Amino acid sequence: MPDRPVSPGSLVLYKIRPARVTAISDKIEIDLDAGRSKRVRPKDVTLLHPGPLHRLTDLQPLHADPEEAWELLDGEVADLEELAGLLFGEFTPQTAWAAWQQVAEGLYFEGTPGRILARPRESIEAERAEREAKAAEEAAWQGFLQRLQRGELQEADRQRLQEVEQLALGRSGHSRILQALGRQETPANAHRMLVAAGYWPRHHNPY
Repeated sequence: MPDRPVSPGSLVLYKIRPARVTAISDKIEIDLDAGRSKRVRPKDVTLLHPGPLHRLTDLQPLHADPEEAWELLDGEVADLEELAGLLFGEFTPQTAWAAWQQVAEGLYFEGTPGRILARPRESIEAERAEREAKAAEEAAWQGFLQRLQRGELQEADRQRLQEVEQLALGRSGHSRILQALGRQETPANAHRMLVAAGYWPRHHNPY
């Protein structure tokens, strides 16, 4: 993307969020989401598209399959304008933001708006496997919490409740499970949870 000046109506990146330039003086005035505005230094923003962008709400989600663009870019360096063209066939504020989201998402592409690289295939596959494993772990955790609240524990859930037992017995001061359910981490609360879950018998007194 050739060097272009930031001007009113430009789409810029402020930290990790899109912003619209509204005025330029000694500083740059930008509109952010939720109707907020801010005055920032020129070095605090990165130009994504010269504009004109009339409203931030014009940046509607756009979907594209990154695989073809990744294959075309393999081994080459591109800027945001070129990537937007590969993904969407045109360079507008909307496609510039959508293309940058592909870079920020970090699976197929990496870099800066002025220098974007296609990631190696092995890195993509390793990253995808790691993300899928994390998603599966989170789904299992949420499923456990839901079963716990319904009182429908499975045998495998008992191992997770050992941390609550340690708190109930005064051997630990923390419990991720109690934190997740918004309950104070006390031995009494841990005891009540273990009884309600059927982990301990109703009249169990470990003290």
